[in-house]
Amino acid sequence: MNPTERIKLLSMAGMLTLATSLTIYFHAVLQSGLVFTHLFYIPVILGALWWGRKGLSIAIYLGLMLTVCHWALRPDMAGPNDHFRAVMFVVVSLLVLMMRKKILASEAALKQQSSELQQRVQALSCLYAINRLREKSTLSLPDIFRKTIHLLEEVGFGGGSARARITYEGRAFGNETPSDYSFSFSSPIILGQQVSGKLDLGLCEKPSVDTATFFDNARELTEEVARRLAIIIDHENARSELERHRHHMETLVQERTEELIVVNRRLREEIAERLKTELSLRESEYKYRLLFENANEAIYISQEDRILFPNPALTKLSGYSGEQLLGREFITLVHPDDADMVYHHYRRRIEGGSVPNTYAFRLVTANGATCWVEINAVAIEWREKPATLNFLRDISSRKKIEATLGQIQKMEAIGVLAAGIAHKFNNALASITGSIDLLKLCFPDHPEVTRYCQTMFHSVETMTGLTRQLLAYARGGKYQARRQQLSALTMETLQMLDAPKDKNIQIETLFAPNTPDIEGDAVQLRMVLQAILSNSAEAVQTGGRIRIHAFRCHMDAYDASAFEGLPSGEYAGLCVADNGIGMTEETSSRIFEPFFTTKFLGRGMGMAAVYGIIKNHGGYVYVDSEINHGTVVHIFLPAIS
Repeated sequence: MNPTERIKLLSMAGMLTLATSLTIYFHAVLQSGLVFTHLFYIPVILGALWWGRKGLSIAIYLGLMLTVCHWALRPDMAGPNDHFRAVMFVVVSLLVLMMRKKILASEAALKQQSSELQQRVQALSCLYAINRLREKSTLSLPDIFRKTIHLLEEVGFGGGSARARITYEGRAFGNETPSDYSFSFSSPIILGQQVSGKLDLGLCEKPSVDTATFFDNARELTEEVARRLAIIIDHENARSELERHRHHMETLVQERTEELIVVNRRLREEIAERLKTELSLRESEYKYRLLFENANEAIYISQEDRILFPNPALTKLSGYSGEQLLGREFITLVHPDDADMVYHHYRRRIEGGSVPNTYAFRLVTANGATCWVEINAVAIEWREKPATLNFLRDISSRKKIEATLGQIQKMEAIGVLAAGIAHKFNNALASITGSIDLLKLCFPDHPEVTRYCQTMFHSVETMTGLTRQLLAYARGGKYQARRQQLSALTMETLQMLDAPKDKNIQIETLFAPNTPDIEGDAVQLRMVLQAILSNSAEAVQTGGRIRIHAFRCHMDAYDASAFEGLPSGEYAGLCVADNGIGMTEETSSRIFEPFFTTKFLGRGMGMAAVYGIIKNHGGYVYVDSEINHGTVVHIFLPAIS
């Protein structure tokens, strides 16, 4: 008895013993008629599969055992169900017997297919390994033959008893003659149209698989190996021929090399000189390109009114990309008011006329903004056609500084004039005030004189207030510095204004907690706030909004350079913004001039006094405004610790 049968018998004996024990346990011990009979089908099915008709005895035994136990141990629970179960055991066993032949046939077919597949895999592995031999250039043809024989014998046809022999050009490779074996196969090795060798494969044992299929596979393998050996031989012959030609070519090259040595010596000198020239040109080109691409000035060539070779500085200045600028008419970038002048200068320079080398004009960038540029152009020739080499420098900051300096100089001149007028006014008003007092003393009980004197006195007070504003603008008024809080001054000034209440204006205040204190005259600073807030209240419509923001501001040297005459340091900032009608650029530029006003009854001294007082306190004030977008007044005053 083989080990497999012994294992089957032991397993079946164990299952039958367990089934019998469970049946007796349930009926005799638990006094229950319920038994897990569906578990009995396992030994029934296995018995029929393993032993065929002999396996019916398992089903009969289980049926009889179940019936006897029911009748002997629990007769009260016995009934037709027990007979039905016993019969079902036999029926299931018979069904398995009927299917057993098909199962065994399928198993045999699967084994056959598995064996054939294994043989095919071995054959393919052998062919793959033979193909790999061709990739090893270090192997000679006899070595390839020996390794091929070894691979064929490793395939294991008929239990590892395969022997192979290769015959090529009268030489035999292999120790035995495969034709002497029980089964042998032979295939010629054909190179071109001629037989150059032969491959013999012999088997000494009959294979365990289907003989016809095995022989077909062995024959196919033999023919395929012979064909691939022919390819390898052809490849090796070609390699040998190439090697022979290589040696021949080396000899020819050596001969030609000796002839070319003399020519090479002469060429080296010429090449060295040319390389030196090219290197010099390349270095020069690199330097000019580096200068061109990294220049702060915008550089381009203009030919036939179009832009050529714009550098990165021009793209940055204009806002257009290099692709957009290339081939574009430069005149389209010039402000319409300056276009005629720029085009005239360009045409005159191209024609060789006298034109200033440097002049300024306005440029319109890609986003529609306008900036001032200064051009420096020279006439050149590019590809045998006249052109100009142009250098553009952005002078917007310089123009702005010039305008600012001009405005400051104008304001300073007006301030000097205002101071002189104010002092003359004060002297005249002092004389008038003294005369009024003397007149009142001379006629103390005269009602007409008293009434006229009172009228003159009110006029003098009005003029005195005007001279105070003039002196404030001229930075010559009285100045009593005290520590002040911007938030407190602002709230006090707001309480004195009537316009926000009359027009239902919304006042929003935002005072940063770290806003520093300032040193200044409270009366003058209230005058500043009152003038600004009054203008904002008049500019907004009913139901408008005024936003007041106080904050701390630190200005370094770079930040302070944007405000003429303002040193670096800590400042208290105050912004008053409204959503009123706004101002034009011309009005904004003249808002701090004395006697300039847009009101019908205004004197034009309110914002002039603001300018003088803020300057007198060492601060700076400027205005941002746009029509229909409101106005923002910015004030910076030196902070104190």
